[in-house]
Amino acid sequence: NMGGVWELDNCPCGNQCFVPDPWELTIDAPADLLPKLDVCAKIVLESKPGPVPNTCELVSITIWDTMKGGAPVYAGGGAPGYAVDNLAVAGTKIDTCVCEGCCDDGEIHELTFTVDGQESALAEASEGVLGGYGIHNLASHISGICDVPAAFSWVIRAL
Repeated sequence: NMGGVWELDNCPCGNQCFVPDPWELTIDAPADLLPKLDVCAKIVLESKPGPVPNTCELVSITIWDTMKGGAPVYAGGGAPGYAVDNLAVAGTKIDTCVCEGCCDDGEIHELTFTVDGQESALAEASEGVLGGYGIHNLASHISGICDVPAAFSWVIRAL
């Protein structure tokens, strides 16, 4: 089962909004890596311009349970360089692969996850536990093939 779909309303919890502001959130990820959304969640999406005009590409999503307060309960992204509250993800190139006939050489990266000041580096397609969160490096490489974007994908999920 890949992905989750949620019907949400942009009206903040506890407020009386006279006009509904519905929207749909879809996350394409394995079921065990989807967020657990409570009734009242704060969701922040960071995006950048996409390769096609008038489109956006997801950089990261961060979710807080506003009923519990405190640190985010979920974060995921498509690029290293993430930092929100007590969570961070950074990438480090660990190897280069020659790619004949490509625009550039391929690169293999590891991702370093930081939770409350503790760090753990993960190779591509690996996972771990750090400070009460499951951490997952789903992809962290650059193929070097012309017009193929870098493949970075990661998830931090409260246990």
